[in-house]
Amino acid sequence: MSQKNLILQTVCCLFVFAVTFGSCTAIADAQSAGSLASPLPKAWIVDQTETLSDLQKKLINELCKEIQNDYNRQMVVAVTGSTHGKDHRRFAVELFNRWRVGGGYKNQGVLVFAAMDDRAAEIILGHGIDNRDTVRAAQSIMDTVMVPKFKAGDAGSAIYEGVHACSKRIIGVGKLDVAPKLPEITAEQPVVTAEQPLDPDADIPDPAAGSQSSKNADMGVPAGANNDPTESVTENLGGADLSTAQTDSVSGVLAESAGFRPLPLPARSVAKSPIPRASSKSNRPRMRNKPSVLPWVLGIGGVGLIGSFFGVRHYLRYRSRMCETCRIDRVLLTEVQDDDFLDEPQRIEEKIGSVDYDVWACLECEDVVKLRYGRWLTRYSKCPECSYVTRFKITKTVVRATTMNGGLVRVKEFCKHCDYQHIYTYATPRIPKSSSGSSGGSVFSSGSSGRSSGGGFSSGGGASGRW
Repeated sequence: MSQKNLILQTVCCLFVFAVTFGSCTAIADAQSAGSLASPLPKAWIVDQTETLSDLQKKLINELCKEIQNDYNRQMVVAVTGSTHGKDHRRFAVELFNRWRVGGGYKNQGVLVFAAMDDRAAEIILGHGIDNRDTVRAAQSIMDTVMVPKFKAGDAGSAIYEGVHACSKRIIGVGKLDVAPKLPEITAEQPVVTAEQPLDPDADIPDPAAGSQSSKNADMGVPAGANNDPTESVTENLGGADLSTAQTDSVSGVLAESAGFRPLPLPARSVAKSPIPRASSKSNRPRMRNKPSVLPWVLGIGGVGLIGSFFGVRHYLRYRSRMCETCRIDRVLLTEVQDDDFLDEPQRIEEKIGSVDYDVWACLECEDVVKLRYGRWLTRYSKCPECSYVTRFKITKTVVRATTMNGGLVRVKEFCKHCDYQHIYTYATPRIPKSSSGSSGGSVFSSGSSGRSSGGGFSSGGGASGRW
C-alpha cells in the first residue's frame, strides 16, 4: 500500500470515530424522555422547572381530572427546561408513548408539552383522534391561545387555556365545571376591614374646647383641670381603652400640633384575604443546566489515542530501514515494482485486497525484504490447504425459516489460489411469533385495535409553537 493510501485511510478512520463519538456523547448529554417520570395515575402534570405556581398546578390538575372522570379522556401536561438539541416533536412523541397517554380510552389522549428554556411547545395527539381536522384545530389553539400567553410571560394561563381548548375543540367534551381561564392574581392582597362602631353615649369632642384647654394651660390653670391631652381623648371616646402604642402615637401628634385635638379612630381588625399572593417562581430567571465537559474531554482523548495509534503504526511501517550488508538505507518499492518480487499467491492476496506487502530493496547489493500486513476488514479468510488468505464463502438459502419450521442454508467455500472446495449446509431456527398478534406489529394500524388495552399511542400528529 502506498503512503498516500495509508494517510487517506487514517484520516477516514479518525473522521468516522469522531462523528460516532460526538453523536454518542451528544445523545448521552441530551435530555431523554425517560428522565421524566410519568405522573399518572395520581396526577396529570409534571413541572421540572417550577414555572407554575402551586395554585396553577392545582387548577390544571383539577381540569385534567374532570376530563378523565366525566368524559373518559386523558389530558397530560409536561413542562421541562430544554431538550438539549433534540427535536421537540420527537421528544414529545417519545414522552407520549412512554407514558401511554390515553391508554384504555381508545387512544384519545392529548399531551401538552413545553420546553421553557427552548421557548418551544407541542400538542401531541393520540392515534385515535389524529386526523386532518384535529391537527388543524391543534395548530389553531397553539397559534391563538398558547403562544400569545407564553409571549406575555403567563405560562400558567397558556397551559391551562390550552388544555381547556383542546378538551373542547379536539376531544369534543361537553360543558366543564371548571372556569375556561385562570383567576387573576394580583401582586398585593386587598385589605378587608371591619369598622368598630363608636360608643353612642360617648361625647363628641369639641375642637374649640381643646383650644380653650390649651389656652388655660398657657395661662397657668391648675394641674387638676384636665390638661393632659391623652386623658382628654380618652374621655371624649367614652372611656375607650387605648393601648400604650396608640397613646404614645396620639400624644406625639398632639405635641406637634399645639392646640389641635384630632379624633383617633378605633383599631380595625384585618380579615384574612381568600385570594393568595401570586407566586414569585414564575418571575424568577431560570438557569440553564451547565453542560458537562467530561464527554468532550473523553472524546478528544479518544481521538488523540486513535490518532496516536495510527501515527505509531504509520511510523513503524514506513520508517527508514538499513541494509545490514551495505549499511545504507533501503528503498520502498511501488505497488507495480514489488510485484516482481512476490509469489503468485502473494500477488493474488494483494489483488483481492486481503493482504498488503511492502518490499524494501537495497540498491547497492539488490537485497530485498518483504513485509506482510493483513487487512482488518476483509471477507477472505485463511485457506486450510495453502495457508494464504484467499478462501471465500458463498451462502444460499435453500429453505426459508417460518414461524412453524426452521430454514436451511447451503455454504460453498473455495480458494482463489488452490483447488480447495468445501460445501456444507446448516439449519436456521424458526422465526419467533410477533407479540402484537393480529395487528402485525404495525404502529400505524387504524383505530385503536390492539392498543387500547396496552396503553396510549401517538403516531406524531399535533401542533408546534415557538415564542
